[in-house]
This record gives sequence, structure tokens and C-alpha cells, in this order.
Amino acid sequence: MTLHTLLQFFGWMLMVNLVFFAIGLLKISVFKDITSSMTERLFGEFGQKMIADIPKILMIYWIMIITFNLVPYIALQILLSVN
Repeated sequence: MTLHTLLQFFGWMLMVNLVFFAIGLLKISVFKDITSSMTERLFGEFGQKMIADIPKILMIYWIMIITFNLVPYIALQILLSVN
């Protein structure tokens, strides 16, 4: 596996994770009522606690995207631009 292939892999992985993150943000902002009712129907009173925890989960996911996708992608970009 070449560095260019690895760079492409991290680029696609970053894009896919950003799309999942955007979907998560949409679920708690634009579609909050639908998400709340569906979660309450599925999990009962535990659903309210889950709804309250979603922003924390998304922030942890954002930190993981930066750590495991964006930083290696930028490092590989810099490495390939030096060569």
C-alpha cells in the first residue's frame, strides 16, 4: 500500500464519518421532534435520558473524527507534499 493510497483511504474515511456526523446533527436539531418521539416509543422513559446524552455522544464522535481521521490525513498530506 503506497502513501498515496493511504491518503485516499483516510480522505474517504473522513468524508464518510463527516456525513454520519452531519446526519447525527440533523437528528438532534432539524428532526428533534421525530427523533424524540421515536426514541420514547422504542425505549420508554429511558428515551429521555438517551435524548439528553446525544450531544455528548456527538462531541465524543467529533473528537474521534479529528483524532483518527483528520490528523492522519493532514499528516499524510504534509508528508507527500514534502517529497
